[in-house]
Amino acid sequence: MAYEYTRQSDIADDACILMKPIIEKDEDGIKKTVGWKENEVFCRVSSIYMRESLKAYEAGIKAAWRLIVFAGDYDEETVVKFRGEIYNVYRNFYSGDDVELYCRKDEGTWQNGRI
Repeated sequence: MAYEYTRQSDIADDACILMKPIIEKDEDGIKKTVGWKENEVFCRVSSIYMRESLKAYEAGIKAAWRLIVFAGDYDEETVVKFRGEIYNVYRNFYSGDDVELYCRKDEGTWQNGRI
């Protein structure tokens, strides 16, 4: 049966690190990022669908990966370390017990606590 071999697997075969900034206020009340809370989780890796890639390109975003993680592991992190590279999450989509993280690779350092 050809269908058996083309069906998408639910096995998480890779790992990524979800990163969330640790923000503290100084004596003047200014928020500063003092570190990063890292959470290593299992994920499934997928490429970006063509339609999603074109929509992102129209918005000036160069889409890189679609990472699917268990929704219980995701705490609205905005940065993902995957295969030694840092990516920003530009969109997420909840689908049952999973959340799809659409990631992009940006050049340079972001402000507001993002890498």
